[in-house]
Amino acid sequence: MALVILVLAWAVAVPALRGTSSAELEAAARQLAAGLRQARSEAITRNRPYGLEIDVEARRFRLEDGGRSRAVSSDIDLDLYTARSERIDDARATIRFFPDGSSTGGRVGLRAGERAVAVDVDWLTGRIRILDGDDGSAVRAGG
Repeated sequence: MALVILVLAWAVAVPALRGTSSAELEAAARQLAAGLRQARSEAITRNRPYGLEIDVEARRFRLEDGGRSRAVSSDIDLDLYTARSERIDDARATIRFFPDGSSTGGRVGLRAGERAVAVDVDWLTGRIRILDGDDGSAVRAGG
């Protein structure tokens, strides 16, 4: 009986010690991709450049017009690669979209432990894809 209790305790404790799950990491990537798609849509609709500001230290992002800020789990590390001209400071930068749907391009890497994904923005087309960080293959794609 003691062995059964020990096995059950182990089964409950191990997932809790792992931290952020793959599902949480992918959900954060989908949320970020949705924010980027919204910024692209706003640029096309408003017929003017429009961006998504990303703060890697605070692990937050928001539409540049002061929209609601969205947080990423503190267990997820962010890396941001975008045009130098879109840098605000050492921790913040913008990925900007233009009325024709194109963008400044960029990539946001999300990592939790050994698991990594990236949200990639093509500069020419503005296409937004979620890539598996381990091998670079597309997990999700969209315009």
